[in-house]
Amino acid sequence: MRHAISKTELILVVMAIAGNSVGVRPSMAQEAVQPAATYRLAYKFVPSDMLRYRVVHDTEMTVHYNQAKQVDRHHSETVRHLQIASVDSMGAADVEIVIDRVYLKAQRGENGSDEFDSDDPETRATKFQKFKAIYDSIGQPQARLTLSPAGKVLRFTPLGQFKDAGADAEPVRSILTQLPEKPVAVGDKWSEEYDVEVTVEQSLKQKITMIRKFRLLSVENRIARIELKTGIVTPVSDPQIEAQLIQRDLSGVIEFDLDRGTIVSRRHTVNKSVVNPFGNPSSLKAVSSYEERLTPLVAGAVKPPAR
Repeated sequence: MRHAISKTELILVVMAIAGNSVGVRPSMAQEAVQPAATYRLAYKFVPSDMLRYRVVHDTEMTVHYNQAKQVDRHHSETVRHLQIASVDSMGAADVEIVIDRVYLKAQRGENGSDEFDSDDPETRATKFQKFKAIYDSIGQPQARLTLSPAGKVLRFTPLGQFKDAGADAEPVRSILTQLPEKPVAVGDKWSEEYDVEVTVEQSLKQKITMIRKFRLLSVENRIARIELKTGIVTPVSDPQIEAQLIQRDLSGVIEFDLDRGTIVSRRHTVNKSVVNPFGNPSSLKAVSSYEERLTPLVAGAVKPPAR
C-alpha cells in the first residue's frame, strides 16, 4: 500500500528539484552583498628620486577666413624630469620641473617649415638667437612646487619663462594629475576646478574657471585607468575667447601605478571648432594628440622622426 507523503518529505522533494540541499544555501534575503573594492590613489614621493617623462604633442590648426584657408601643423617631442627635492612626514614633496631636451617642427601654411633640435650642433650654430629662450631653459628648473600625495599644489614658485609677467603657468601647475583624497571604487568620480587667463582686448585679461572631471575606469595588474574630461564653468559666448580655450577642451585616459605611486602615462586629444572667432565669416578648428609616458631613457633621448 502506498503511504502518504509527510510535510517534511514534500519539502525535501521540492528542494531537491530546485537543486538545493537542506541547510546549504541561504535564502536571497539572507545573502550578503559584497562591497565594491576600493583603491587608494596617491603619489608616493621618494627623496632624491627622478621621474623622467617623454612627451609627444601634435597639433593641427585650420583657419578659414572669407575664402582663404590656412593649415598650421606643429610637432614637438620633449624629455623632462621631476626632481624630488624633499618629502615631509605627511608625504608632501618639494618638486622641481626640468626640461632635458626639445625637438620641434612647425609648418605654417604654405610659408615653409621650421625645425629645431636642442641637441643638434648645427641648429645651435645657425639658430641660437632665434631659439635662445629654449636653449636657456634646457637643464634649468622651470618651477618649484610643493605637492600633496593627492597631487594638489600647496605652493608654486614659477621660474624661467614662467616667471615672466603674462606667462601662462597653468600647464606647469598641473604637471601631475590631481587624485581623490579618499579611496575610490571603479566607476567613482572626482573633479577639480582651476582658472586660466584669456585676453579680452589688448592688455585686458579675464579669468575663466574650468573643470577637470575624472572617473576610475578600471584597475588591472595594479594599474588604474582614469578617464579625463574637461569643461568650462564660466559662461563664455564670445568666439574670440572660445578660440583661446579651444586647445584646453580635451579628453583622454591616465594610467597610474598604484604600487609605485606615480603616473605611467597620460594620453588626451582635442577635436573642436569655433565659428566666427575672427569676425564673420571665419572658423577655427583644432585637432591635437598628446602622449606623456614614464621612461627610463637618459637625458637627450629624444630622436627626431624619420624624414
